[in-house]
Amino acid sequence: MIIPCKVCGKDIDIKKYKGIQKSILVCSRECFVLFLEQNRGNVPIGELLENFYKNKTPAVFSNAVFLADSRSQAERDLMKLLKDLDIKYKYETYSVMNTAKKIYLPDFYLPEYNLFIEVKDGLWEQGAYAKFSRFSKIINLYLMEGKIIRRLLNEK
Repeated sequence: MIIPCKVCGKDIDIKKYKGIQKSILVCSRECFVLFLEQNRGNVPIGELLENFYKNKTPAVFSNAVFLADSRSQAERDLMKLLKDLDIKYKYETYSVMNTAKKIYLPDFYLPEYNLFIEVKDGLWEQGAYAKFSRFSKIINLYLMEGKIIRRLLNEK
């Protein structure tokens, strides 16, 4: 399937594109960085935490547990890409709780952009897409598929 880059409009050939609205679909590293700039969140983590303590939602809190061996290959690839681009990130550091007390743990938080990224490579677990959709409406959360990450990582 041919889809346009969300930054420059250049055609990207993607097999089995799921059509998820809040996806990071870019054709190059340059467009990836521009996408982050264009979609920068306006509410820093500190303010989200402060709102939580004032009994406002959504709640965002720091995780006490870090499972290094839980990383998928696509997550490791995004870590490498972000390091190559000198973009600071936190991996599975913040959880988000909505008003229904449901918790979501995004894969990455980019502090310079106040932006969360969920990485998927292949099939979604049952209910995962619905959960992503709900939380992408309350925090600055985007999906990045493994095939896009690999394409950018292999770019010369």
